[in-house]
Amino acid sequence: MNKKIWLSIAVFSAFFLFLLIVLLTQWQSKNKYIFINGIEHFSRETSDKEGHYLLFYPADYRFSQKFTLVKEVTNSGEVVKQYKVFDDDFGRMIPHQKPNDTNQLYISFFGGMGGEYYFTYDIQKNRFKKENIDYLENKVGIDHIMHYGDDVVFQTLASHKTGDQRYNEKFDGFKVSISNAATQQSIETDYRRSPLSSPILHFRGKILYGTAGAIGNDDEYEYHGIAITDLNKGSITYETFGTDNMDLTPLFSTDDYAYILGENGKMYVYNKDFQFKIFKPFKNIPKQDYYSGNGQLVLDEHRILYCLNVEEDKYSLGIFHIKDEPVFELFNETFANTDSWYEPLYQNTEEKEVYVKEMSNDNGKNHIIVLDSESLDVKEKFPVRDNHLLDFIVKVK
Repeated sequence: MNKKIWLSIAVFSAFFLFLLIVLLTQWQSKNKYIFINGIEHFSRETSDKEGHYLLFYPADYRFSQKFTLVKEVTNSGEVVKQYKVFDDDFGRMIPHQKPNDTNQLYISFFGGMGGEYYFTYDIQKNRFKKENIDYLENKVGIDHIMHYGDDVVFQTLASHKTGDQRYNEKFDGFKVSISNAATQQSIETDYRRSPLSSPILHFRGKILYGTAGAIGNDDEYEYHGIAITDLNKGSITYETFGTDNMDLTPLFSTDDYAYILGENGKMYVYNKDFQFKIFKPFKNIPKQDYYSGNGQLVLDEHRILYCLNVEEDKYSLGIFHIKDEPVFELFNETFANTDSWYEPLYQNTEEKEVYVKEMSNDNGKNHIIVLDSESLDVKEKFPVRDNHLLDFIVKVK
């Protein structure tokens, strides 16, 4: 009898030890980091788990994070592997995608980053590549590279003529530049006409960007509008469409049309001859005092995924249909008038998926949402931590 008891104890102890080793191994696997030097050396071959996701938390020198943390997670959000990527030229990032070049993302940076370069990301090859800007005489820093059209167009942090912002106390303003990397042409912006942090449109040989405006002597919002730039002539003209006291934001352009959204909820659409028509795309939803967005992704020439700021700190993820008469549609009531806001990242046309960050002040409501790019049905949704520090996601194939 004693032998049986001791045998049972021995078997149980062996099983417990085995279980402890398995759990410890799993814990070490999750908490052990794989070190990589240079973001350009990071690729999908790093992982062999199809269906997993890579979550990128880029370096942020404002908070002493000197590396890009990459978490490999399952489709339920469980962390299975972690990487530390060291690259002095890579940090908090803004990915941008154009519908005429869907396999490539254009990446600019914020949070203290901003040299004379940007990165691209090849979606099918899962490869980052640094692109240097070497044709400017002065160091300007790239502010952002959110643009539409055939050429690559970006906005700088300083004037290309002087290398600084040329602050003018009289105008209480500064100057930066807009540059076309394809033609290597640049133009300095005007005082009181600082560009908005919004998409730049390369349309019919001109460059269009929104201007932030300024408060005038009578406390009126002045100098707002759309800048229409001719880089060949070195000239800038401005258009307000007859509006007062509001921002006008470029959304998108095709070969035939350029789409501008006003805070009054109206959309101004240029044709090839720069004649415009006015539409009311929000007529099918409750009226608001003003309209602005919190993020967008152009899926194709006829659809723009758009996060609308609703009054009283609410948000709605919807879709602009712009093929004929532009109209904004709430395609899923789950994403309408919520406490969470949405940041569309990009679409993977091979997987037919769109990746969206769902963000909330409630940590339990932070998710990654994977949408079908055609039907916009939810394919997957999983929780993530520190969503405000998460800038990018890649599906492992």
